[in-house]
Amino acid sequence: MANPTMQDRLGQFRIFRDFTPDQLSLFAEFFEEQTFGRSQKIYEQGAPPTHFYLVERGSVELVGHSKDGKLFLRRHVSAGDFFGHRALLQGAPHQTTATAQSDTMLLALDAARFHSLLKVQPSLKEDVRRIHIINRLLATPLFAQFSREQLLFVADSARRFEFAAGSIIFRQNDPSDGFYVIDRGQVKEDVAGVAANGQIWPKYLTAGNFFGRRGIDQQAPRRSTAMALTDVHLFRFDYEAFRSLCQIQPDFRYALERPDVLSLLKSVALFSQLDANELRGLAGFVGMVHIPAGEILYHQGDVDPTLYVLYQGEAVVRLRDKQGRNRPQQVLHPKDAVGQSALMLLEPRDATIQAVADSNWLYLTRADWDRYRTQWPTAANKLKPKRKIEALQRIRRFRWMDYDELILLRTRRHWLFLVNKLLAPSLFAVAMLILLIVGLPAPIATIGWVLASAVGLWKLIDWTNDYYIVTNKRVAYREKVLAIRESRDETPISKIQNMIIDQSWWGNTFGFGTLTLDTAAAQQVKRVKFDYVTDPEAVQELVFGLVQRVKAAEELETHGTILTQLESRLGTVIRPVMAKPAVVSVEDLAADGTAQPNLWTRFAEATYRRWFWIQKRTDGRVTWRKHWIRFLAKTWKPGLLSCFLLLLIALIVHLGNGANAGVLALLSLLLLLSLGWLWWSWEDWGNDQYILTYDRIIDTERLPLGFRSKRTETTFDRIQNARVNVPNPVATLLNYGTVEIFTAGAEGKLDFQYVPNPRDVQAEIFRRLAAYEAQERHKQIERQWRDLPEWFSMYEDIRDTRP
Repeated sequence: MANPTMQDRLGQFRIFRDFTPDQLSLFAEFFEEQTFGRSQKIYEQGAPPTHFYLVERGSVELVGHSKDGKLFLRRHVSAGDFFGHRALLQGAPHQTTATAQSDTMLLALDAARFHSLLKVQPSLKEDVRRIHIINRLLATPLFAQFSREQLLFVADSARRFEFAAGSIIFRQNDPSDGFYVIDRGQVKEDVAGVAANGQIWPKYLTAGNFFGRRGIDQQAPRRSTAMALTDVHLFRFDYEAFRSLCQIQPDFRYALERPDVLSLLKSVALFSQLDANELRGLAGFVGMVHIPAGEILYHQGDVDPTLYVLYQGEAVVRLRDKQGRNRPQQVLHPKDAVGQSALMLLEPRDATIQAVADSNWLYLTRADWDRYRTQWPTAANKLKPKRKIEALQRIRRFRWMDYDELILLRTRRHWLFLVNKLLAPSLFAVAMLILLIVGLPAPIATIGWVLASAVGLWKLIDWTNDYYIVTNKRVAYREKVLAIRESRDETPISKIQNMIIDQSWWGNTFGFGTLTLDTAAAQQVKRVKFDYVTDPEAVQELVFGLVQRVKAAEELETHGTILTQLESRLGTVIRPVMAKPAVVSVEDLAADGTAQPNLWTRFAEATYRRWFWIQKRTDGRVTWRKHWIRFLAKTWKPGLLSCFLLLLIALIVHLGNGANAGVLALLSLLLLLSLGWLWWSWEDWGNDQYILTYDRIIDTERLPLGFRSKRTETTFDRIQNARVNVPNPVATLLNYGTVEIFTAGAEGKLDFQYVPNPRDVQAEIFRRLAAYEAQERHKQIERQWRDLPEWFSMYEDIRDTRP
């Protein structure tokens, strides 16, 4: 029978906080009391592990020495903590000797039941392994000199604390009871009165940084006040743990001298014009990370909007050649910065960075950068980005672009195309001037010259309205005749199959040509043509590079999936993990932009929009009806007839001129028929719908009362590209048109006719297409590599059974 007293005693330990009373009762009977006097050894270094220990009273010191007799490991275990688990988890002898520091009461669990306990309660396994803390310490420059074996014990000494934004962590002149390392969040450290030791306050600190070490090192009161500016996660080391860090790693005290973050940021050209206050504010959003020798900071093709500044160590820049080999291109030294384009333009990585020696970096994520610019708006005008970035930022964005989409090229047709279009009106204008000189009547010559000039101006405006666009997600071609019509062809980068350049003699001479981008559509190869484009080879290289990036990203996703599959089988891997963002999470930045509807909106939703809606969003599905102009086109005749008959009946009744009942009955019958016609027309309009879900596009056409229906649908994996066509001035004015969706299936093409806001419809299709492709690609990779751990297991079995 379970011992309730032992159950209550176990419940006092924090590692059992997630256990139910029944679970505690199940294991309480297997714990046994063990008492040890002062200086009595519990186990020796090198002894096989037999028990897992909880310290109920007293304290224990763990000390381990290397083969040459140097102190290698040290940990002080106080009441409420545990030890002995590392050797049990690793299945190896103890690396330390455990000695009671005072009269000590232990609760011990034998090895077999310890492993059973971990299986019953997975959260306990996470608590005793502390993989998250270990991985974060591995990525913290402060602990760069510690071996992995040492960091396992350092992680056991760390206590994780959380402080809400605005909380005081400690106050100036408080007793020093701990040293803190920031896991994630932003801390402000400030001094009341005159700055101490000539230092400038306040200090803004974030992930990978630390504070509170002077007080605990010198056992003196706090010299500053530390406050959490955001929600903060901290690792806290008490005095004994701090002393152990200094003893087992003599270089630890040197690491406690922080790098000059302000000077490092000032050395980056982008921030070189910021003043001291702005730099201090920026320092509060800059994380610190340690990358061991041989580790990859990021891969070519990664989507990692982060700026890195190397401040210690060395790294190499590698580029993938056409054969897929990573070739070294450049060596990075302290104060070198990389990733400005990724930070400011959200571009995928154009190279791979690998540490060739243990290296320490500052890093600034896009999420933290956005928060900094919000809090320090004056800094935005002082930035000095690279010329290429500055030029790309000046390119006007379009409303159909995604938030992380970047215009890499926006160009018009070659100037020779404009010259060709202007040749005829220019010659005519010159002819009018000549004829005026030789005697043509002035009014006729003037009218002819004005007409020729107007035509020329129109041609010039028409030339400026047409452009080719290449973004990091798509290629697009817009052709627009001002206030008359507009069309836009688009295709995602991932759908491009072939690229063909065609240049005539004139093109080779003046540097233009036609670049044709093919996609695989069903009935024919659908093409997006860039005709008269300047330097078509450069545009082709740009698009080719983007296609290669897509392939590289797919390869990286495959590698990541393989790693995940192996980790799920072998257990979580110990490796450096960077806190991204350093200060804020993505959820923090994703402000809820859903405004509460006003009174008029609520009234409209409750009344006419229930029957006359044009666009509706429900449960991830978007449905469009045809534009209201089509509703009027279908209903104006029966509507007008119904109004006429209703007025006629009302007039006859009002006059009361003795008209016979037969006339009123006939008019009433006609009114009912016209109202039926009106209902039929309205229902026929409402039944034609275009539907977009997460995985397919549906075009439905139905006659009322079920007389006839047609439903065409296709899945996103068949869609190749989409074209917007705004056909006439009325469509331009009222903002409707046709979206043509080209597919690689038997249906060939779907037409969304008379759809409202066609550019937004096309953008929605492409957004959902990109999300669908990413999801399906991930599923396919997971299916492909799902059995990989089993293959390794079978390989090990076969290898073990070889003679």
